[in-house]
This record gives sequence, structure tokens and C-alpha cells, in this order.
Amino acid sequence: MAYYLHWTFESILDLEHPVRQRMITEIGRIHTQLAEQTQ
Repeated sequence: MAYYLHWTFESILDLEHPVRQRMITEIGRIHTQLAEQTQ
């Protein structure tokens, strides 16, 4: 998350677990879509 959003580690840890988990899922989905577009 820090890589994609340019957030500090502390900012990420301050998120509630469900929010952090949802964001990780969404980043993974976006990353997969981008990878599929480049093929």
C-alpha cells in the first residue's frame, strides 16, 4: 500500500483492519487489471 499510495507505514497501520484489508484487495484488483492490459 505504501508503494502505490505513497503513504507512511504509520499511516497504514492507523487504518482499521477491515479498511486496510479492503484497500489491499482493491490495489490487488487494480494491479491485476493493469497487468492484463499490458499483455
